[in-house]
Amino acid sequence: TWWYPSHRRGRVTGLFLFGIPVTGVLGGPLSGAILSGMDGVYGYAGWQWLFVLEGLPTALFGLVVYRLLSDRPADAPWLGLVQDRLRELAPRLGIPLAQAVPDAQPGAPSAAPGPTREQMDAAGQMSEEDRTAMIRGMVDRLAERLKDNPDDIEGWLRLARAREVLGDQAGAREALQKAVALQPGRIESRLALAFNLAGTTVRSSEPLPREAVAVFGEVLARAPDHAQALWFVGRGAYEAGDRVAAAKHWNRLLELLPPGSPEARELADRIASLSR
Repeated sequence: TWWYPSHRRGRVTGLFLFGIPVTGVLGGPLSGAILSGMDGVYGYAGWQWLFVLEGLPTALFGLVVYRLLSDRPADAPWLGLVQDRLRELAPRLGIPLAQAVPDAQPGAPSAAPGPTREQMDAAGQMSEEDRTAMIRGMVDRLAERLKDNPDDIEGWLRLARAREVLGDQAGAREALQKAVALQPGRIESRLALAFNLAGTTVRSSEPLPREAVAVFGEVLARAPDHAQALWFVGRGAYEAGDRVAAAKHWNRLLELLPPGSPEARELADRIASLSR
């Protein structure tokens, strides 16, 4: 299944099977009440009302579910809203954006498919050391395939995420640079590169590396109201001693934040401290 990994599949299947007796317990008395209580109403028999009151809503709900549920998470209609929220929360939680928000587009061609169900099930039975070795082998094969298909931007992004999971930040950076070069206007790829360059300084008191601030600036040049870029470019300016530039970027960010929110209040305090 695309939706449930092997370690959750048993629980989900159990809940589904548990629903069968529950529907009998709840549906039996309800059906009996409709058969007896609605018999003869408006000239219709009880069994006819049973079809109308229980069958029709079920059929309509089935159409709604068919419209809302997708075969794969990548095709879900609500995916964009979830990704936007993750983009807002990732910096606060210290999660690299490339890991928090996959960039692969539904149906996009890729020369580097993911692991099969058999591989995923096998990985669940392995020791941590063997599992890491297997993942490294898959990542290496993905890198080899990209040598034959260097224009596969989704493959480079997938390789970057995999290398970040393995702790190979330098390798992830190289893959992200390939993705940025292939599609310079893609904000998510450039932002992921900026977070990679920033490393642990994103959530620490250490100054941001200048190369990370520069890439955040490139994001801001392409998306002037990008909240994360405004924050980090402003922070970079503050750490460089340029309080005027920091105030400029943070004041713009303050305009974008919900008034009265905790983030807005904290940012307002930071801006006020610049003039002290």
